[in-house]
Amino acid sequence: MVVEETMAKELTPLSSASTDEEIDRRVQQTAQSTTHPAGTAAMGSVVDADLKVIGVEGLRVCDASIFPEPVAANPMVAHYAITEQTAELID
Repeated sequence: MVVEETMAKELTPLSSASTDEEIDRRVQQTAQSTTHPAGTAAMGSVVDADLKVIGVEGLRVCDASIFPEPVAANPMVAHYAITEQTAELID
């Protein structure tokens, strides 16, 4: 059984008597995304096929930012694949 909420000091505790509006406000104040951001350095537009940043010498990107489209599942396996590929390119 939950006895009390752990929260930032500026928030007031919710209870079973809290209104829908109070609950909605809490969600708006504290909710976070569970998506895995990607695509900020998309392959083909920011990095080339060798994961080198286009126009920058000596810099490669090896993370989810190179995925041009979001991964439909947990991206960890795709991260591993990119890491392995990058290791082979550098070796």
